Amino acid sequence: MLAGINLTIPKSAPAFLGPSVHSAMGFYLLIFVVILLGAVFIITPVPENTLLFLAGALAVTGQVSLEWVLLVSIAGAYIGYDLNYWSGRLLNLAVCRRFCSHILHAENIEKFRGMIERFGLPASIVISRFIPAVNLPPFIAGLDSMDYGRYVVVNLLGGILWCVVLVLSGYFIGSLDIVQDYVNILFDLVVLITVIAIVYGTVSMIRTRMREREDVA
Repeated sequence: MLAGINLTIPKSAPAFLGPSVHSAMGFYLLIFVVILLGAVFIITPVPENTLLFLAGALAVTGQVSLEWVLLVSIAGAYIGYDLNYWSGRLLNLAVCRRFCSHILHAENIEKFRGMIERFGLPASIVISRFIPAVNLPPFIAGLDSMDYGRYVVVNLLGGILWCVVLVLSGYFIGSLDIVQDYVNILFDLVVLITVIAIVYGTVSMIRTRMREREDVA
């Protein structure tokens, strides 16, 4: 036990990715990185909602600390959306579109501007947390130079709300025996899907850039 973190793994835990993923330090780092990548990169869907739910379920047996799961997930969610905001604030749309042309095309931008007009920018930033693969509102907030002090408050509150709702839902529903029987296997599958999604999205982006360069040449 270290600072409330359980470093042991129950021998009965059904897992196939190995102890490095299910050890406490490796587990918390994994949660932080996945949540951050899902928030900052507009490349491909990352199942961070499912990951947070399962992380909460794993905390039921004390395999990991619920408090630490919440802490690292909120940190990843906040930092990811903050980087997303500054990518829009410091880089213009034309520059960003060169790297994510499949997402940052005019139709998508107008679609999410319509969402912002309907719900307001602060509410859209919070709502986008709960919708898989939707993280354009913080980018648009940066493009539109939303006051950063106001954005910090909205980003923090939205990140806390999102993480608390999903992690605690997993924690309470995870107390069911049927969930505990499969939670480790499901967590490992989500991790594998996340890695595949990130690799696929990155390769697709690189191929798109190469085709664009060939067309220009």
